[in-house]
Amino acid sequence: MLSPLMSTVGALWEGRALSIAQEHLVSVLVRNLLGALMRQRPPATSGITLFATPPGEAHEFGIVLAASLASMRGIRVSVLGSGLPSAEILRAARYLRPTAIVIGAMLAQPEVQRCVAAVRAKTPVRTKILLGGPVAVRQSVSVPGVDHVATLSEFADRLPQYAA
Repeated sequence: MLSPLMSTVGALWEGRALSIAQEHLVSVLVRNLLGALMRQRPPATSGITLFATPPGEAHEFGIVLAASLASMRGIRVSVLGSGLPSAEILRAARYLRPTAIVIGAMLAQPEVQRCVAAVRAKTPVRTKILLGGPVAVRQSVSVPGVDHVATLSEFADRLPQYAA
């Protein structure tokens, strides 16, 4: 329900039917709703999964929605936010020792490849790395040891792998 809403909001913003402030207001309301839902989660039964977007990605809705879904399925989550350099993702990973890191990207940008490659290279092999985003990102970012999902339903199907 929220994913189609945010797609519509994005389309309205692109068509200039919504202002930036209106788009941000809807985004904040949805993020607050998802945060409230995450606080109602069942007891965590897994290690922690980090969620972030790489440099150049200003929108975090995808990772927040994915984190909410994971949280509701008993996975401990930490949403680091948007536009994080790989060094910051790695700093959080050293401190939190996640079992998985999810990096969300909407656009195929060189920063995505560099960020994902750096995170994969500098985390333990046992840490699962997942790149989430449209098929365009999947086709342009190829890093050994990194899984890809294009949609939230595809992410939901793979959640059992990340709960282990």
